[in-house]
Amino acid sequence: VNLTAPTNRAIKTIEISGLRDTWLIDDVEYVVMPTAVRPARVTLAQRIVDVARSGELLTLDLVLENYGRGPMMAATIELPFDETTLALLDVQTSRADVWVSDVMSGLITIRTGPLAAERDLVTMTIRFQVRAEAPVGRAIGREAQLWYRDGVTEFGRGRSNLPRTVIGLGPELTYRRTPEITIAGQTLTYAAEGFAPGEPVGIWYNPPNGAPPVTVTTVRADGDGRVSGVLVLSGLPVGAHTLVLYSHHSQQTFVGEFAIP
Repeated sequence: VNLTAPTNRAIKTIEISGLRDTWLIDDVEYVVMPTAVRPARVTLAQRIVDVARSGELLTLDLVLENYGRGPMMAATIELPFDETTLALLDVQTSRADVWVSDVMSGLITIRTGPLAAERDLVTMTIRFQVRAEAPVGRAIGREAQLWYRDGVTEFGRGRSNLPRTVIGLGPELTYRRTPEITIAGQTLTYAAEGFAPGEPVGIWYNPPNGAPPVTVTTVRADGDGRVSGVLVLSGLPVGAHTLVLYSHHSQQTFVGEFAIP
């Protein structure tokens, strides 16, 4: 772009704005942070099914959420699957601007339009037929990969949680999990992993004798899909309690027991 001042005038100030953060003027690079541009923060979660039965239908839900303070412009999701065990039937999405862009051998690619800031989300429901000859005990869960673009970067990346789904015969499709719990004096420390990085996890405890549950907090899983924290035990009623961690998107339930003497 050539900038020319009118006759008898001079250019003293140039204002630069836009999504790019590097501009080249007279062979000199200028780094510019666009004003009022905030990044998206994106989490991708797979809702958990622990057991899939041979010959039956397996439904997998993906949840893509932007919990950042800036909008997400677009995203690409790649979900691998074991095609020797699963036959892809169809994909349904919660919005018209979310679509399957490609299906290759053992890989589904999904593209999305924008997500607004502060907890806008979309869901995708993928249906598979479990092949009749699928061997019992085969692990079929796969980690999905995410690439996204926002007003700050064109190369944002992420990943989902890893479902530990296996081919099985049991009546239960999902299991409760147990968090790590340690008690030192009047402080209980808890931890659990296997969540999608960045997904919200609600935490509460159930007092004894059927008393109403007590909210502890809601937090976001860290970059490794892990949640940890402490609970002060002083003032809690005597008896057996249960501590519950529930992930909002992958819908995993962790239940641990502790007692107040």
